[in-house]
Amino acid sequence: MIINRGHDIKLQWEGDAGCINIDGTEFKLQQCHWHTPSEHKVDGKCFAMEAHMVHQSADGRMAVVAIPFKIGTPNPFLDGLIRQVETIDDKGLKLGMVNPQQLGVNDEPFYRYIGSLTVPPCTEGIVWTVLYQARTVSVEQMMALRYVVHDGFEANARPVQGLHKRPVYLAMYLPVSFNQAVGATTPFFTALFAYLITQKREAWVTYGCLVPVVAGVVIASGGEPSFHLYGFIMCIGATAARAFKSVLQGILLSNEGEKLNSMNLLLYMSPIAVLVLLPATLVMEPNVIDATITLAVTHRYLVLLILINSTMAYGANLLNFLVTKHTSALTLQVLGNAKGAVAVVISILLFRNPVTFIGIAGYAMTVMGVVAYGESKRRSK
Repeated sequence: MIINRGHDIKLQWEGDAGCINIDGTEFKLQQCHWHTPSEHKVDGKCFAMEAHMVHQSADGRMAVVAIPFKIGTPNPFLDGLIRQVETIDDKGLKLGMVNPQQLGVNDEPFYRYIGSLTVPPCTEGIVWTVLYQARTVSVEQMMALRYVVHDGFEANARPVQGLHKRPVYLAMYLPVSFNQAVGATTPFFTALFAYLITQKREAWVTYGCLVPVVAGVVIASGGEPSFHLYGFIMCIGATAARAFKSVLQGILLSNEGEKLNSMNLLLYMSPIAVLVLLPATLVMEPNVIDATITLAVTHRYLVLLILINSTMAYGANLLNFLVTKHTSALTLQVLGNAKGAVAVVISILLFRNPVTFIGIAGYAMTVMGVVAYGESKRRSK
């Protein structure tokens, strides 16, 4: 049913129209309405329009999925509704079956925070999910949804409010916990590259201990409710690149002819890293400079935090080089998995990512593989 509420157009579903699962709680879709302009800003940018898909749980809690729209090609979903909006009133008009999946909400990146409704009584405790990718809407479609309500205002959107210290989380493709589990395969890739490049072989028992490390990640992939293929491929690529880098570092630090120590290697690598990262950052985040300057003005400790973070990064890289020089690239990556296991637990506790029993079993297998590897290396000495 579609209803003109006097301040917006509401599309209301009757019966089971679908649901979303947030932290183990099921929220069923109730209705969708539109605001012009958007009620959320991303990096200070406001969008032309915003749709709110309102969901409710069995115990009365609410969750809203916000979909930003920018001016562009006509939206296919709105095409069918626009023909109806000029004839409806507060009593509504039954449309028959309307598939909410036609709104185009998929498994995609999003922002999430706990806030309030944007209309009176502005109830607190609402789980907001703001989609990262904006859809397109034509000017004609936007104007039709806006001016048909006849409320006498140019906009029907609540002005953007302050964060009031609310944490806002960005979920791009994979949760941190799953990313750390995939990263646990780094020892496998390190052993592979070490053999291909240096012909260095470990004991078969050591290689066998890497099997549960890989198998655990495969199991976690199948049991991960937030699995995303593109994110998984990128994560595997980053893991392999990290392993390859560790092997090359080990070669440079162990080659007597190069006369490189850990500090010199870091000195040579840092300028090259800047030359690669700076252009990539400007291309992928074109507003990063303005955003950083704005944050530096409004956040008194931002510059200090950046300096602290840079110092810690320097220390971490230097220690990585020292461990690689005095042990091996493979040992370095196995030690890194201990950090990964801690990060998994912290991610689950902090971000409340949904994790299934299968996912937990996979993570546990990966950790056990790391422990077994350490024991096999100790016995082989």
